[in-house]
Amino acid sequence: MNRLMGKAHAQAENYAAALPECPPFLMMVDVGAAIHLWADFERAGRGYAPFPDAKSSRIDLTDLRDPAIRERLRKVWDAPRSLDTQRPVNAATQEISGVLGRLVRSMRARALHDPSQAFQPITDRRIFMFVMQCILAMYADSVGLIRQKGFLTLLESYRGHAARFHLSAATVFRSLARGGHCAALRQDVPAFGSGLFREEVALPLSEADLEVLIRAAGCDWSAVEPAVFGSFLERALEPGDRTELGAHYTPRAYVQRLVDATIIGPLRADWEAVRACAFSDYARGEAVAARAAVRRFQRRLCTIRVLDPACGTGNFLYVAMTMMKDLERDVLSALQQLGGEATDAAVRRKINPTQFWGIEKSDHAASIAEVVMWIGYLQWRIRNGEAPSQLAAAGQLAPRRGRDRIIRADALLVSAGEDLHRDARGRPISLWRFNRETEVVHYRRPQPTQWPVAHFIIGNPPFIAGKNLRRELGDGYVDALWHVRQGRFRSADLVMAWWDRAAEILTAPKSQLRRFGFITTNSITQNFSRRVLEHHLTGEPPMRLTFAIPDHPWSKGEERGAEVRIAMTVAERGAPNGQGRLLTIREERLDAGGEIVLQFDEKRGDIGADLTIGGGMSHAQPLRANALLCSPGVKLHGAGFIVSESEADELARDCVDAPPIRAYRNGRDLAARPRGVKVIDLYGLEEDDVRRFWPQLFGRLKDTVKVERDGNSRAAYRDKWWVFGEPRGAFRDALRGLPRYIATVEKSKHRWFRFLDADVLPDNTVVAVASDDPRVLGVLSSRAHGLWALAQGGRLEDRPVYNGLFRLLSVPVSRWNGGPGDRRRCRSHRGPASGVDGFGRRPDDDGAL
Repeated sequence: MNRLMGKAHAQAENYAAALPECPPFLMMVDVGAAIHLWADFERAGRGYAPFPDAKSSRIDLTDLRDPAIRERLRKVWDAPRSLDTQRPVNAATQEISGVLGRLVRSMRARALHDPSQAFQPITDRRIFMFVMQCILAMYADSVGLIRQKGFLTLLESYRGHAARFHLSAATVFRSLARGGHCAALRQDVPAFGSGLFREEVALPLSEADLEVLIRAAGCDWSAVEPAVFGSFLERALEPGDRTELGAHYTPRAYVQRLVDATIIGPLRADWEAVRACAFSDYARGEAVAARAAVRRFQRRLCTIRVLDPACGTGNFLYVAMTMMKDLERDVLSALQQLGGEATDAAVRRKINPTQFWGIEKSDHAASIAEVVMWIGYLQWRIRNGEAPSQLAAAGQLAPRRGRDRIIRADALLVSAGEDLHRDARGRPISLWRFNRETEVVHYRRPQPTQWPVAHFIIGNPPFIAGKNLRRELGDGYVDALWHVRQGRFRSADLVMAWWDRAAEILTAPKSQLRRFGFITTNSITQNFSRRVLEHHLTGEPPMRLTFAIPDHPWSKGEERGAEVRIAMTVAERGAPNGQGRLLTIREERLDAGGEIVLQFDEKRGDIGADLTIGGGMSHAQPLRANALLCSPGVKLHGAGFIVSESEADELARDCVDAPPIRAYRNGRDLAARPRGVKVIDLYGLEEDDVRRFWPQLFGRLKDTVKVERDGNSRAAYRDKWWVFGEPRGAFRDALRGLPRYIATVEKSKHRWFRFLDADVLPDNTVVAVASDDPRVLGVLSSRAHGLWALAQGGRLEDRPVYNGLFRLLSVPVSRWNGGPGDRRRCRSHRGPASGVDGFGRRPDDDGAL
């Protein structure tokens, strides 16, 4: 593209950015000569690339004789989405990943059940590494690095002798590691240079396994999308592992949205400034200075380091690399327009995978990430006009330095080791936690993990709610994590630990970090997670949010069938400057192919911790008059408390006094037909009183609840085993004397409120309000309060969560009730005296368990 067409392209991008919805194509016409096509199917307005590739994006007038070219231009206007090559690529990639996943599971099953000695030493890691080596060989086969489909031919030649294939495979892998003549393939092969070939792990195959490999090798690996492939393959190889921690496949469009705001946006702004000066110098006849400025910027791009501290299979790093390579292509194109050379000989250093660092705990995922990065790098170069043979001859298949950019480590903490707590006789101590027996682990000398120095940090850390950390990660890990984080933000979701750490690095003296951006759950705007943002946005030195999407679709977890909603946030150093970009979804719909299509509204201003512009919820102050009015129901911590109506009648039959058994409702009971169960409520009673007056209840709870509580790590739960884990004593005081109270389901697609009789005990999935006044019920049921609840609360899947932050209402409830007798109904005057809110916490407590 010449200089004039380059200006036309920049002008077209500006036009596109100014439209309410960015078009999928830019078309520049050099009248009488050619048509240039650029596409951005994500319609972000900032990622237009030559379509279908750099070599074919220019359509000369003579090319219009070709019916295929004319059909392409027709579809640009009539059916632009049909030209998106990513869709069939994703489908093919998923199919290949599924085939290889079945191969791994088959080999695992054989290794476990085959009694022969040949399979005894086979480990899960060895199976995995063998499959990854085959993948690289199949890719080399498909793109022509191995001539004439040599690896596929080798596979086919071993039909009927599958058990001997591993001998030839080992020879192939050694040759690909160092390059040179490969006897098994009967040809010379280039040095691939991947660290995966360091180990010799080739394994005997069954005939069925060999057929699976033949089928996979026959696919077109040059069309595989690395970002999709890595995620699908990981899920196939490790089902139930990262998927349970929230690491579903993130669609590329969503990754690009975050990468553009975090990395490409500021780099492109820098480039536009350099480009404008360079072309101005060129117009004045200072061509040497113009070219020098462009070369300096290109060299600067080659020094940029990007870190994903929870990289998984490298999806974010791969997308960041390809988008930076696209930017570098524009820079080199401008250099050519200014009379410079952009060949490898003239530009010795270009953006490559060694600039992209990751931290990943799973060795399997880290290995996949390395393969994804190098396959993606080679694919980008091949798709942009470089022949595989040229890359091999130039030694571009192997990194000259800087392998192992994916660090195998926990991103949050490292320790000197783990010890089991033992009793006086040296036996490991076990506790009954979350309906299972777990050993008590202690981490020796835990410290924060040192992250590599980077200019940009991006990622999608694991999604685990703060209340589930101990269940998912274990007490020992959580205690060590709180130690290294000085106990800060204990109730925030786990993903906020990454956000907090990146913010500390960003504001550290002499920090090289320019921006960081993370995908988090959309509960980032809820109370506990929002405190992390508030702490940093209002601290010193200042930092600001430059980009945010508070609510965004993500993916559907196949294992759980759960719709996940996420938020995106990007931060940089500096005080708020009114230039933050806040995107909210205007329309969300499915297209004909089942893909989610989003349209956004954009606002600019100072983005607050609640991801709003202009004050927002983070500035709301609690009203003492509304203290203690709202609380979740009791949390049992023992299924033995629940009894059926018939069991309750039987327990009451032999008792002299009426037993303390109450009606019980959880969220599902309120939303549907009640289960008809009751609960044994011994709050306020001592163990001796229960044993003396209600021995039947005592015996039941001792045989059921006490067995669970004895292994609990919290002394209060062990010692008071006959009482609910969270009896909500402060809220019981607020309910005293009321004939009824207001209740709502904590997580519900539709927000509604109703009265419950005072003798009904609510479960912790029900939020209760201590008022019997119908006017209060009316206010809570109003549209205004519904909007407040949506803004103040979060979401679980597609269900809004009612946080119960009733104290933040702008009008005290006590004023609605007016008369002196109404103080009895609301009990709001008790709040300041007790110093405890409706959740049973003191004001300075962050609610950690």
